[in-house]
Amino acid sequence: MKRKMKISCIMNVAVFLLVIVAFVMGFFKIQFITDNEARPGVDMFKFFTVQSNILAGIACAVLAVYEILYSHGRINAIPEWVYLFKYVSTIGVTLTMLTVVCFLGFIAPGGYFSLFINSNLFFHFVIPMITLISFVLFEHTEELKFFETTTGLFHSFFYGIFYMVNAYSHMEGGAIPAEHNWYGFAYPNVLFSVIMCVVMLAVTYGISVAIWALNRKVNIIKED
Repeated sequence: MKRKMKISCIMNVAVFLLVIVAFVMGFFKIQFITDNEARPGVDMFKFFTVQSNILAGIACAVLAVYEILYSHGRINAIPEWVYLFKYVSTIGVTLTMLTVVCFLGFIAPGGYFSLFINSNLFFHFVIPMITLISFVLFEHTEELKFFETTTGLFHSFFYGIFYMVNAYSHMEGGAIPAEHNWYGFAYPNVLFSVIMCVVMLAVTYGISVAIWALNRKVNIIKED
């Protein structure tokens, strides 16, 4: 196995295992720092954070399997859809990390770093960083075409619909309860919420293009 692919495979396996660890910690409320705001169980699945991290874990596991098969001569090439799957999942966790770092951390009731403890340390930072670094630096591919950058919008777009429908369907007296507006993206003023959605999609697409471009340009290890 070539050096770059070996590093990629190790990082992909690490992400898969870390997603399992973080999910178990979150689901069963296993904490190394007390956090009374944590909500365990199936309630986790409503968060884009959890969805994007689980997607990344699956994508990394799939890519790792194909990398092992390729290195042992079982297949002649890694299919494009495998890289596309990893690419889309990388966009999702990068969006998660940047949203927390640049926005949610500043409005978190428990303070900025309250979003980087227990399972969220993995979900909000460790897993996104490993996923991003592995794809950009060690999984260089020219299989992905520029028009495929739009695939990075799908999860965010449909999640946004789910989020807003859930928020506005629970609006009472002109206010949206916090438990149905967990990211604070929905506002009684519908126009403002629409603008927020457009901004988030624009940011997501910007991330999508940036990751695609970096993957095409960056190649830190030259193979013999």
